[in-house]
Amino acid sequence: MVFPEKKVDMKKQIFFFFMVVFSGVFLCFIYENWPVVQSEGKVRRDMLELFPVGTDQSIVWRYAKSVDPGKYGAYKHATGWRKNYYHDELVGISHINASISNIGVIDVSVIWIFDKDNNLIDIVAWKTMDMP
Repeated sequence: MVFPEKKVDMKKQIFFFFMVVFSGVFLCFIYENWPVVQSEGKVRRDMLELFPVGTDQSIVWRYAKSVDPGKYGAYKHATGWRKNYYHDELVGISHINASISNIGVIDVSVIWIFDKDNNLIDIVAWKTMDMP
């Protein structure tokens, strides 16, 4: 004879198991697809997969304008960029900067650095946090 309480307990256990699995899958999906929660290294690796070294500047510029449109969107500068913003010398001849993800106080920007032939030579991911 099966007691009704046992069936209810089994249903609760199955429901709990599926909720745990769903939560794990959801968290993995968020980490893989949302730059705000990713490390700067992962964002850089993902961008290098999209834009390998040697990519033409016009291709990157189209992408940058599409992910960061608007008045204060993506921009180009005719100067290089520092890999370590405060200490290193300038790398490259020009760069493009675009914000790829933003949630209020946290911003993830990507800086694509180009040589004199307008070919990509490096990418820097830069996560900033504005606090009052």
